[in-house]
Amino acid sequence: MSDINTNKIDRNFPEPGRDNDSFGFRNNFSEISDNLDITKTEIEDIQENVARTDQDSDFNGQKIIDVDLVNSTEQVYDIGNLTTDSNIDFSNGSYQTLRVTADITLTLSSWPISSRKASLTIALLSDNTERAVQWDVEGSGAIKRNVGVPIQLYDSTDGSNVTVGAFPNPFLVNSENDPLIVEFWTVDGGHTVYANYIGQFV
Repeated sequence: MSDINTNKIDRNFPEPGRDNDSFGFRNNFSEISDNLDITKTEIEDIQENVARTDQDSDFNGQKIIDVDLVNSTEQVYDIGNLTTDSNIDFSNGSYQTLRVTADITLTLSSWPISSRKASLTIALLSDNTERAVQWDVEGSGAIKRNVGVPIQLYDSTDGSNVTVGAFPNPFLVNSENDPLIVEFWTVDGGHTVYANYIGQFV
């Protein structure tokens, strides 16, 4: 609600055809000046805090309720080549790509606060050499990996079950063209991160 208040401005002053007291002029001018100062403050607040169509808008954790999204996309963040242990920072976006050129540990970091579901999809390539990736979570976070579903293949020679959809262990990246896609998500600020191996796309 606006703090602008024009109730104290005398709209009938000055009165035509009479000698008007200068106090009325001073009072009206003072009220108008005060309200212009309030208006300036409120406009600057709007310029600083509302969503705009001509620049990025940071909602600072505020809720967007009952929104109907049409033709919306997600930003892709390309981390580039990684040769040493590195952080995968959630604040860079929910879809990130990278190329590993050495055996490294990737640490998932900067998750949002607890009680918010945050998902992060990562596409990994290598330098066409098999590279081993270890996964970690910053702080005391733990990763729970998808163990897959045991099934029996019809053409299995020994009748044994195989596990389908399990998160690879060890996690090996071996192609410079065919990415391995993995998804991570958390609802407790990264204390527990769930990991799902979507697969390699060829």
